[in-house]
Amino acid sequence: DLGEPAVKVFGQITKQEQLNDIMQQAGTFEKDQVLIFCTLVDPVLCDLMEQLAKTLGIRKINLMTDLLKSVGDWLGSSGRGIPGDDMLGGPLKTQSVVNANFFKMAEAVQFVQQHISGLNKQDWPQADVVIVGLDRSGKEVVAAYLGQLGIRTACLPISPEDPVPRELFLLPPEKVLVLSMELEALVQRRKNQLMELERRRAPSFFEGGYADRERIEFE
Repeated sequence: DLGEPAVKVFGQITKQEQLNDIMQQAGTFEKDQVLIFCTLVDPVLCDLMEQLAKTLGIRKINLMTDLLKSVGDWLGSSGRGIPGDDMLGGPLKTQSVVNANFFKMAEAVQFVQQHISGLNKQDWPQADVVIVGLDRSGKEVVAAYLGQLGIRTACLPISPEDPVPRELFLLPPEKVLVLSMELEALVQRRKNQLMELERRRAPSFFEGGYADRERIEFE
């Protein structure tokens, strides 16, 4: 037990100079004594954080990265990358106190990031819940939300072609959550996914009929 960590909170970081100063301060400590949690959404600041962390050898976790990606995939659009956007109807409220609940949340968010799409099945006994569902049924979005609540969540996509991993049957039934979605909604979500890939001119690795109603109904 290392005791309570020494926590330093920096808020309202909107300029590259501010972020650079913070990272330079962190760089004065032993590398294994520093862990940075951040909630950056500005793409420029996110890229700068990535570069500085790599250059200085500092461990960091951006709690917003996977959450925004999951929500963006769910909605079929990209985030605006504007912190405290006035679309929310007012100024962003900041939290000035970091306590054990914050670190529990941060640990859960990291757990979610490491256990999407059936990854690291050997860790499932450590999960609070394992979400099982068809592709595009919203597993990652639900997992990201639960992670923000401090609930360690893993995801497993299932399909008729793939056997259910034995690790799932070793879990207590109350740990397994089966997520379903109405057929028409799932068809539309898969069509949106294919259209988004086409718009980006990105390669698609989905099988033929991925968004066909009959195939999804069979699944």
